[in-house]
Amino acid sequence: MMEKGNGSVTLLGAGASFEGKITTPHTIQIYGKFSGEIHTSDTLAIGRDGVVLAEVTAKSAQIGGKIQGNIICKECIEMEERADVRGNITAKELVIKKGAIFHGTSSMLQDPSLSAIKKVDTRRDLQTETTEKSVSP
Repeated sequence: MMEKGNGSVTLLGAGASFEGKITTPHTIQIYGKFSGEIHTSDTLAIGRDGVVLAEVTAKSAQIGGKIQGNIICKECIEMEERADVRGNITAKELVIKKGAIFHGTSSMLQDPSLSAIKKVDTRRDLQTETTEKSVSP
């Protein structure tokens, strides 16, 4: 899980554990155990042996280990082959690779440009079409 951007990373290494709240504008990489809340305007990356029990808000998430808690991402959540995700997720894009485990619900964020599209009353349109076809000249 290599990081793009300015290179600033908050790291919780293998064998380490932390309980609390992390808020950072940078990428967070977790290879140890974390419990609490995570807020980043960049990427959350959970390594293969990482274990997280937390509520998460991030730009994106790459999950290779275990996480229990709700995840909200503005962009993409990607679950690697060995990921074990238990909780509800909300994101613009979701990728679940073969072998990943996901127990929860997923909700897709709406693209703001789609809100301008008007909803069509299909029942009314269907009724109008049927009426027009049944009338013969």
